[in-house]
Amino acid sequence: MRKGGQILTDTLKALLKEVEAEVSLLELDKKAYNLIVKAGASPSFLGYRGYPASLCISVNEGVVHGIPNAYRLCQGDIVSLDAGVCYQGFHTDASTTVIVGQPPLGADFKEKDQFLEVGKEALARGIENARQGLRVGDISAAIEKVITAEGYAIIKELTGHGVGRALHEDPYIPGFGRPGTGEVLQAGMTLAVEVIYAKNRPQIKTLSDGWTIVTRDKSWGGLFEKTILVTRNTAEVLTLL
Repeated sequence: MRKGGQILTDTLKALLKEVEAEVSLLELDKKAYNLIVKAGASPSFLGYRGYPASLCISVNEGVVHGIPNAYRLCQGDIVSLDAGVCYQGFHTDASTTVIVGQPPLGADFKEKDQFLEVGKEALARGIENARQGLRVGDISAAIEKVITAEGYAIIKELTGHGVGRALHEDPYIPGFGRPGTGEVLQAGMTLAVEVIYAKNRPQIKTLSDGWTIVTRDKSWGGLFEKTILVTRNTAEVLTLL
């Protein structure tokens, strides 16, 4: 999974360089497919339960599972890229969220930047609590504490998860919870830890395509995710973004 994680990391880093105004979501998806296949892997998402693309791309009020389409990015958009790689029978899964363009990007740039920095911090704190002997609830509580302290909302219907032979495995890892609860973490577990949150209210809806999930109030959505290996004393991050 380390090799698969490196392929996924390299893919997302290359895609982030392409995230700019006037680039279409379809172009990003095509590039993702080509990069993954060229590296000797396959896109985990393509065909998964009928999903039609290699990437999930969510923009602004988009939260997760956005199907790439002809939309062209605009300066100041918030965009998340979520991808999975299958290499030699094992999956890795990662995502990140960025602002399109360079500052200054309007009066709300600082607010958007703060929103995303909090998501990154929440993921880091969650991963700090992913080590042998702790519990799933320790990860969840750490994420929730950071997000809610800034007045943002955890989206409770969507969670992190185990990952390995299958793209989604037990245990499932909510972004909210109580320390000391849930499954005990064991060295050797591989987990996709996710922070899935909204700027304002946590209510979501699925669009008519059956996949794209957005906030009901059209406030910003944020998504950060890394695949990690639980070890005795810490967590090894397999997708270093």
